[in-house]
Amino acid sequence: MSCASNIAAMKKVVQQLRLEASVSRMKISQAAADLKQFCLQNAHHDPLLTGVSSSTNPYRPQKVCSFL
Repeated sequence: MSCASNIAAMKKVVQQLRLEASVSRMKISQAAADLKQFCLQNAHHDPLLTGVSSSTNPYRPQKVCSFL
């Protein structure tokens, strides 16, 4: 049975390798260019780059009310 299970395991490996080989891939240079273009187009929406206005910032310090 060891030989039969070994053959079955190897068939699974071959099937997985065929599946991975059939996946279409993109060149890294093209992916990097697309990512750079996306980042530049959406930079004005990024709060880490543009900042958050104090009126819409949910993490601003709360005002303290005090009675004298």
